[in-house]
Amino acid sequence: MNNLNRSFLGILFGIILILLSFRIVVYNFDMYKIEILKDNSENFKEDEVKNLINYFNGKEDLKFFNEKERMHLIDVKNLINKTVLVFYFLLIAFLITLYFSYKDFFKISAVSFLFILLLFGILYLFSFSNIFYKFHLIFFDNNLWLLNPETDKLIVLFPESFFFNMLKRIFYYSLGINFMTGLASYTARYLWKKFKY
Repeated sequence: MNNLNRSFLGILFGIILILLSFRIVVYNFDMYKIEILKDNSENFKEDEVKNLINYFNGKEDLKFFNEKERMHLIDVKNLINKTVLVFYFLLIAFLITLYFSYKDFFKISAVSFLFILLLFGILYLFSFSNIFYKFHLIFFDNNLWLLNPETDKLIVLFPESFFFNMLKRIFYYSLGINFMTGLASYTARYLWKKFKY
């Protein structure tokens, strides 16, 4: 495999790991609880958080939010579902490609590790508030996300700091999974060569 193809697969694997980490985080109540209690413990409502996660999972309807919040959360749920679908599509495509180039997986994982570091390093150079604002402009075609803390509990329960902390968690998970898969690949290849000969 040439360096260009290896770099492409490395970047693709990095994107997959970021999406996998997102998939792990977005449906996990314990992670929500940890991040909310970290900076916003006085506003933590367990029933509300569980209801929201169950809504994202399609297990129940929203109960604790007003009409504007519910309309926005419909958009959020649709975005989450699309993101998860993209994850599975890219994962299948990657695994099919990897079948023909599995011997290069350690180098591919090294490229993905550097890609994730570079991507999040670039993001940290900019104001998260600005990134968060631009994100909403790009992915939402309405103003429902402009919530008022005086009337909308969603923004009180999930302030901007919550999303910043979740982004960091996704970053750490991505690197951790990348490191473990790379190490497993290196170890398997080393043992294969050792016992083969």
